[in-house]
Amino acid sequence: MLSVRIGGWRTRAAVLAGCSALTFAGCSLTGDSAFDAAAFRASHEAGDGDAVEEQGLRAIGEDAHIGKSKDEIRALLGSPDQATRNEWSWSVGTINDGIGVGDGGAFFLYFQGDRVTSAEVGIG
Repeated sequence: MLSVRIGGWRTRAAVLAGCSALTFAGCSLTGDSAFDAAAFRASHEAGDGDAVEEQGLRAIGEDAHIGKSKDEIRALLGSPDQATRNEWSWSVGTINDGIGVGDGGAFFLYFQGDRVTSAEVGIG
């Protein structure tokens, strides 16, 4: 699966608009399944990076974490692999981008204060 870090609010807005149009048309980028926090947590604990990535993409597609507090996120997803004041991440293993050997990827949540403002799966 090709995953890239999307930079800039204009690019993100364009990608979100495209995804919204696909969703409105009945299409899905990650299949018909909904985000499942228990599956995310279990996959992370088992070290199944592919499943963590898939659940992360589903969560992003549903804006499942936007507005949640750090305590709510920890209860839903478990403890992150890396955490700073404004960014938490859960490893998804190697993301192959077609250029060569893959890079370490992660599901990222970004915070402003105590609340999630955005999320992405990318190379970190």
